[in-house]
Formats: sequence, C-alpha cells, structure tokens
Amino acid sequence: MFHAAKFSPVAALLFLAALFTNTAVSQTVSIRLNGNQTRLEAASPLNVGCRVQASTDHENWEDISDQASGALSYSIDSSEDHKRFFRLRTWPTEDAPITVLIIGDSTVADFESNWQKFYGWGHGIYGYLKPNVRVVNLSVPFQSSKTFLTSIQKDNMLTIKPDFVLIQFGLVDEYDLEQIKTTIPEYEANLNAIIRMVRDFRGTPVLVTPPAVRIFDAETGKVIPWMEDRCAVVQRLADELQTYLIDLNRLTRDLFNELGPTESVYITWPDDPAHFSLAGAGVIAGLVVNAFPTILRSQVTEAAPSLSIAASALPFE
Repeated sequence: MFHAAKFSPVAALLFLAALFTNTAVSQTVSIRLNGNQTRLEAASPLNVGCRVQASTDHENWEDISDQASGALSYSIDSSEDHKRFFRLRTWPTEDAPITVLIIGDSTVADFESNWQKFYGWGHGIYGYLKPNVRVVNLSVPFQSSKTFLTSIQKDNMLTIKPDFVLIQFGLVDEYDLEQIKTTIPEYEANLNAIIRMVRDFRGTPVLVTPPAVRIFDAETGKVIPWMEDRCAVVQRLADELQTYLIDLNRLTRDLFNELGPTESVYITWPDDPAHFSLAGAGVIAGLVVNAFPTILRSQVTEAAPSLSIAASALPFE
C-alpha cells in the first residue's frame, strides 16, 4: 500500500503478499511518471485476480480499476489523487465461478435468437471456456446502442450482475431507422453509459469493435474498410475510460484478407457477408477468445477448437 503524495520521478516499488489456501502470492506495485501522466503499475500471477483500490482514511476502500491479472497499468490524476492511498485487492481465479455476459446485435446473437437463419460469434464461444464459466448471450437482432438502453436485455443484465460484459454495437446504429439509428456523438454517449452501468454493479466491461463485412475490393483484392468512424469511437473510449478492448474489426479484416475471397466464403452465411455460418461463428469466436484480457485467458479450456482448421473445409451449416 502507498500514498499518492509520495509521487516522484523515481518509481516506488512495493511488494505485497496475500495468503490463499496456504499459498503465498506476491505482487508488485509501482508509480511511474511519464511526462504529465502518472500511472500505477502492478503485476500478479496469471491465476490471481486483482483490482486497484483507493482510500482517504485507510478504512473505507473503493475499487477504482477493472478486474485484472498479470500486468495492470492504471492512469491516475496526481493533481486530484495526491491525498489518496492505494492498494491491490487480490483473489484466486482458477476454477472460480465466473459469469460472462454478451450484449450486441445479430452478428453476436445465438442461432435461436437470429430466427434460426444465421449465427453470431456469441453462438460459437461456449466451447472455448471452462465449465466454471457461465456464458449468457443477451444479443438480439436489430439491437443498437440506443435500443439497448431501454430494453429487457439491459434489465436482465442489471439483474444478473455478471463479472464481465462483452459489448459490441455498431451495425444497427448505422441503420437509417429513426428508432434505432444513432449519430456518432450519440453512439459514444450510449457506450459510455453502458460502461458506467456495468461498473456500477462492479462488473468489468470489455468493448468489442464490430466485425468487418466480407466484401472485397475488386481492384485490391482486400476487404473494404467498414465502420471506421465507429471503430475509432470504441477505441477512443477504451483509452479514455481505461476499458479492455477487443478490436474484432481489425481481427476479422486481417483474417478475411489472409484467406482471400474464395476460402473466406465458408465463414459467412451464404449470400450474407455480414453474418456467419456455424463453423464461421466458431472461428470468429476464437478470434475474440484469443484477444481476451489476461484475467479471462486463464478461463479458456485447453480443449478449445483449433483456429488452424482450413476455411475451405468448413461447412455452411
């Protein structure tokens, strides 16, 4: 534990120990100054969760960071926080019960939610995670960041109070329908509200950029960039609010470009380059899982489907 008033150009190192089931677990904490920015940096074993806590009286502590494991870097305002004390709260994560909730549109929703017409990547994620992880996919077609805020899905999320929430909106926000579309400023404000909603029940939000649409430029042979302005909003919010980010737009674009127009066709639904086949949902879910924040990486099963499977061998089903 340390006091923010001790800030100096020389990093202050602190070694903490916690006892879990008779096992000593060591963490390191330091303060680093980089120009005008002050960062609190910590490290814990990969199977140990941690949060940064702050207090002004050593008695009442509040969580100020999202859940983490491994390396944690958290920006603090030295002009406002100089009277606060900081410490790490830790807990074991291996085999601990965890709820991961997913919110989004049809590109994320389960097959049943998508009128049994196509698959979202959320449908493909279940087999990647250990039995102690409960996945709840609340994604539905025609859900935008705007409609979510007044939806039954939002109410269900607040009732469940999951540990992690994967948040992907954008496709429907582009639709030219007054009741669901959003401007870029509205989109940003809505995502901001959802993030704060999740943090209010002490959940950890994970922002996900919307996947690329598998439409190739005839001249370049590469996927046409899509929703760059909204992806930029998601990336900026992740930076400003210190939120985990999975850049699925870039990951899917890179995958489609690597496979090319012919082989990548098996990932998407026939005649629908924005939605996925059953096998494609598993592949895209694998991209998401591989980009998980460190604290969730320990929850991935070793029996997860391999992403090395050839796209040309994937069925449409």
